Amino acid sequence: MSKNIILYGFMGCGKTTVGKILAKLMQRQFADMDYYIEQKAGLCVNEIFARFGQEHFRALEAEACTELAQMQ
Repeated sequence: MSKNIILYGFMGCGKTTVGKILAKLMQRQFADMDYYIEQKAGLCVNEIFARFGQEHFRALEAEACTELAQMQ
């Protein structure tokens, strides 16, 4: 069984670009964590920050990371 790869870093540093290329090269599925969070929350990342703050977003991010890491 292959292990998942999680890319993390500052906003705009290229995680999505590199992740899509890596997924294609490895013939793996790509998942964008911000998109995943937005779908679960029903709000865009900016709205989550504006309404609930960074701490809440980071909690959602940690939860999403755990959930996505379990996927095959």
